[in-house]
Amino acid sequence: MTRASSPTLLFDLDGTLTDNYPGIARSIAYALERMGAAIPDDATLRRCVGPPLRESFKWLLDSDDPPVIEQAIVLYRERYADVGWRENIVYEGIAEALAELASASPLYLCTSKPEVFARRIVGWRVSASLATDFVLDALEQAIYDRRGAGVEELVHHSDRGTQYLAMRYTARLAEASIAPSVGSRGDSYDNAMAESIIGLFKTEVIQRKGPWRHLEAVEFATLTWVDWFNTRRLLEPIGYVPPAEYEAQYYERLREPVAIAHDDATGTPNPAAIDDRGSWGSR
Repeated sequence: MTRASSPTLLFDLDGTLTDNYPGIARSIAYALERMGAAIPDDATLRRCVGPPLRESFKWLLDSDDPPVIEQAIVLYRERYADVGWRENIVYEGIAEALAELASASPLYLCTSKPEVFARRIVGWRVSASLATDFVLDALEQAIYDRRGAGVEELVHHSDRGTQYLAMRYTARLAEASIAPSVGSRGDSYDNAMAESIIGLFKTEVIQRKGPWRHLEAVEFATLTWVDWFNTRRLLEPIGYVPPAEYEAQYYERLREPVAIAHDDATGTPNPAAIDDRGSWGSR
């Protein structure tokens, strides 16, 4: 069988190639300990691998109180982002099996780990200070931009800057049903994407076009750059299209009718048919 005609092989990461239990269990235990709750035995912790994290903490803490559950999730992510994700253990024989399969078939990894989507900038502000109003204005712009988008379980990632931890800011996040996720000291796991965009902006605008005479000039240059980034910059990770175009294509596909294939002989729907959006699933 040649590589060109061989099937494509898809592998799930957690639970198939690697055992992610150690990092998950230790991070859950860390969160429970920080909250003064009892740490369950190994068998109980293993039941938490798979279900949604919120559901597991509701069960472990015997609580439906959203602030309590969110606090547990923040503490869990604090440890998991630091060391937990690196505690996966590759199952015995997996490396050799993948090496053998790769010589005959294309291999792809499937995982539900968070992945940056369209990369469009939805909120920004320019200020001479780091007052809370500065970041609140950018947040309000982002919320307004995303009005009616139907986004659920939205997470706000940031570092530990005082403006992000201010009561007014966290209250606005809660009002908009946005869960805060703040990085632990000394790491940038939570705000790495934002930091990379800010670094790019500084390189392409602030450093290249300075020195700046006044704040208004920086604000206008920022407006111009953000518009260019969103509507004209071609990004390789999303197929060499601008972020705004990529989003528009995505929502257009969601509005397209789903085509259900029928069995030629009986005319009945095929429950494992591929739809016209290119995804497999039962109907």
